[in-house]
Amino acid sequence: MDKKYFYTCVFIVGSQRFVLNLIHDVIRPLVLTSRISFH
Repeated sequence: MDKKYFYTCVFIVGSQRFVLNLIHDVIRPLVLTSRISFH
C-alpha cells in the first residue's frame, strides 16, 4: 500500500515536471518569434 502511494506520488511529480518542460519548450520559441515579429 505504501509502495503504491509512493510510486503514485513519483509518477505525479514526474509527469508534472515533464509537462512543465514541454510547456516551457513550446512557449519560449513562441514568445521569441512573437517578439521578433512585433519588432
